[in-house]
Amino acid sequence: MTRPPHPRDMRISPSRLQPTTIAIGGYKHATVGLIALAIALEQRVVLTNVPDIEDVKVLSEIIRQGHGVAHWDEGILTLDTRGFHPFDIPESLSRRVHGVLYLLPVFLGRFKRVRLGESGGCPLDGSGSGPQRPVHHMLAVLERFGARFRLEDQEIQGETEGFTGCTIDCMAFSERSDLLTGPLVSGATKTAILAAACTRSGHTRIRNPYPKPDVTELLHLLAQAGFIVRREGRDLILIPPDGVSPRPPALRHHVVSCLSEVITFIALSQHCKVPLTLIELTEERLRQGLAAEFALLDAMGIGLDWGKNVLRVTPAARITSCDIEVTSVGIYSDHQPFFALMLLDGDRPARIREAVWKKRFSYARELSRLGADICLTEAGITITPSALTRGGLTVVADDLRAAAVLVLAALTAPGRTTVQNVHHLERGYPNLLEVLINMGACVDVNPKND
Repeated sequence: MTRPPHPRDMRISPSRLQPTTIAIGGYKHATVGLIALAIALEQRVVLTNVPDIEDVKVLSEIIRQGHGVAHWDEGILTLDTRGFHPFDIPESLSRRVHGVLYLLPVFLGRFKRVRLGESGGCPLDGSGSGPQRPVHHMLAVLERFGARFRLEDQEIQGETEGFTGCTIDCMAFSERSDLLTGPLVSGATKTAILAAACTRSGHTRIRNPYPKPDVTELLHLLAQAGFIVRREGRDLILIPPDGVSPRPPALRHHVVSCLSEVITFIALSQHCKVPLTLIELTEERLRQGLAAEFALLDAMGIGLDWGKNVLRVTPAARITSCDIEVTSVGIYSDHQPFFALMLLDGDRPARIREAVWKKRFSYARELSRLGADICLTEAGITITPSALTRGGLTVVADDLRAAAVLVLAALTAPGRTTVQNVHHLERGYPNLLEVLINMGACVDVNPKND
């Protein structure tokens, strides 16, 4: 992995972008879970379509420091953790990414103990500070499997005699009793699956699991490893291998296309009025994972033309505005900033309500500074169709998706706009800056103060 890191700041001038073709890599959130699962399975695992992002670099370095194999080359990540020895992960690594938290269930389940300090990731509570994200739900799930924890000086210390299959109801982590939603349900589901991968007796029943691709990708790899993966109504049943059937010498999995990159580039197409062609897509899994987003884009009137593993995006002159409610079973919270940007081209005011990360609207304040007519309320935001009319400003990105949406917005704002904290892009976009420059974007990285 030799790609240079993203700059901390970008200065962007209004740019007339040229149509282009963009190859879409693998999905970050799925990749992180698959790497953790590879540690649990104690088998050689080859993942293809793996993005060159910070989470992959950090998790690979942790595996190598534990004397395992983690080798990335041109999108292929080869993992072999059979000789891996656990160690206390230093905060110099753990604080860099959120994905390190998914080592908790596999370290504990496989090696019977774990110690982990503060983890990283984007602050999604609207505070602009952090980086600590919730972890209590993961500990609660692992306690059901037989783990014990204590917290000392912000360090998690866990131990177990071994995991035993159990029943986990993810609705217990939902913020609503009538709908699976909230910031905890995804992590609770993935923690339960990773813990189940470390059980050697009993079956695990996960009721009301989070249904998105970062979960279904784990299930595909578990089934390859010999686990029985069965659905009973709203329940997911996981049964470990019988220990008699031969195991394959290696497992191989092609990671689903990055859902968030696809939505980002659709927003780029619409905002900058430039046709784009997205290629190398895992079409069927992508269409399933983004079903809510594609239904919304269709209602908005944005042109999407599918070929075999190809998506052609044609911007609309004016889109049909739609109100949006973000839930854990609807459109991703990661994607609502891009819909807000697109709704600036709408035909009437539209509202976005968040039922996952309820205060995830720091980007909206920055768009408003650029001239967008966006009203923040306790319940969410209201977007009134408007243009970005203010230039020469500095805007600040608090998280990964805010950084991306502010970079896109700056491409049409007058004058030169400086976007600070674009280093967040390292955790989700291997080549966004490269793509924009190739399309003709006027970008100055790490600009000096005039």
